[in-house]
Amino acid sequence: MGIENKVACATIAARNFIKNHLDVKIILAGIKHEIEKTFLFKNEFEILATDEYIKQSDSILTGLRKINSSFVLSLNKLCKKEVDAIISGCSTSCFVPIVYKTISFFHNINKFGFMPFISNGSGKGFYLIDCGANLSVEGEDLYKFALMANLYAIENNKIPHPRIGILNIGIEQHKGFFFHKKANDLLLANKSLNYVGFVEPKNLFNDCVDILLTDAYSGNIFIKTVEGTLKFFGNFLKKKFNKPWNILTLFSLRKMKKYFDYRNKAAAMVLGINGVIIKTHGSADEVQFYFALEKAYECVKNGIINKLNNQNYDV
Repeated sequence: MGIENKVACATIAARNFIKNHLDVKIILAGIKHEIEKTFLFKNEFEILATDEYIKQSDSILTGLRKINSSFVLSLNKLCKKEVDAIISGCSTSCFVPIVYKTISFFHNINKFGFMPFISNGSGKGFYLIDCGANLSVEGEDLYKFALMANLYAIENNKIPHPRIGILNIGIEQHKGFFFHKKANDLLLANKSLNYVGFVEPKNLFNDCVDILLTDAYSGNIFIKTVEGTLKFFGNFLKKKFNKPWNILTLFSLRKMKKYFDYRNKAAAMVLGINGVIIKTHGSADEVQFYFALEKAYECVKNGIINKLNNQNYDV
């Protein structure tokens, strides 16, 4: 609970997912009577009941004080291995410190990152890390993000040699802040990685990378700009071509809009911690929750956490 949309969005996604994945059990966490209102029949899903949840308006302090919130109780279950994964739309300002406080990290990893998947026009796309988990990063952090994302792309997406780039204002090696240059040096030195160098935002939809490294501030601005642009573009075209004589064009545009709908990929793997956590938008709907469930299912089935945890992150 604690998302901006109705609780029913999560329930609908869970209901649809169960239909296609009979080997999955889904537990809904939150206020029992509010969740039960969304059920089609009694005891449709197990409920992790609590009277406390983190609101989107909660500050870091008020969020941390809610030790019996649905998010904290879910995290505790993950730490005890009573569940295999959790999905949360908890506000980022509370999500980050609670995760830091509650769950352990991989060896030699001291920062986690949000890693969503961004679709591009080639039918592929790229992973973006980080887009909101850290106030600041060092070059070593970006390098470790690269190691984790590289293994994730190999194991989960079956990409043999993922192309890794760093988001920057230019491709020249002297550009960027110190952490850009430090990460660039570390990545260039690691010949086992397919590092392509600095990448400008204007080229990202030309299928130039599989993994894009960035600090959280720049990453968050980038992803929200992309989402906003696609939403505006889709609404503009819908209004512009929504006429009877443009029916063929409208049909094509609807297909394109569906392909570029950010909701179809709007969930981020939380990379760096000992457990599968998928972070959704606070405004997540049933489409976004369904994709988050797919992502969590994929990670658990592939045993990605054990594989990531066994990797060497020495710098």
